[in-house]
Amino acid sequence: MPYQTIDDHTQIKPGDMLEYRCPRFGLVTQWKVAGIHLGALHVESMIEVQPLTNKPAVGNEKMMVPEKMTRGLTIIRAES
Repeated sequence: MPYQTIDDHTQIKPGDMLEYRCPRFGLVTQWKVAGIHLGALHVESMIEVQPLTNKPAVGNEKMMVPEKMTRGLTIIRAES
């Protein structure tokens, strides 16, 4: 299944993968986007992610991450 990289972070959607590549060691960490929870005035937008490459913390299959913290990550989407 071929994949494409999405550059526009406003186009992120559930099912996409977020990827971080460590510039120092080259290690790759990936998360699957499980949900997008949009905020409002003075309310932070959150992205719900599930780890793919690392074992999650005890009892945390999915976790919420502030949307602005994902902007530096690469978005990967399976081509349909």
